Amino acid sequence: MTEPTRIAADHPAFPGHFPGRPIVPGALLLECILEAAAAKFPAIAIGGVRRIKFLRMLSPDEPFWVEFEAAGASGVRFRVQTEGGAAADGQLVFRTAD
Repeated sequence: MTEPTRIAADHPAFPGHFPGRPIVPGALLLECILEAAAAKFPAIAIGGVRRIKFLRMLSPDEPFWVEFEAAGASGVRFRVQTEGGAAADGQLVFRTAD
């Protein structure tokens, strides 16, 4: 298993999301998913997100892993896994890199 990803508690997104009980914004989690996909599939560009479902909230500094199923011709399914269970899942759409 690879090292987990953590979004530091001092990240600038947390003060407004939400005061008193910060959670990782969905857009920031999606950015991490896209970065993991680019590292896993360097020869393939992401064309979009077909589907994403947020299953539980992530807290600052909470470790998580992005896992991928075998890629098909048009995309790949992903799951954001934490020690407490799945936090998100969905599907990314690929396009051929220029």
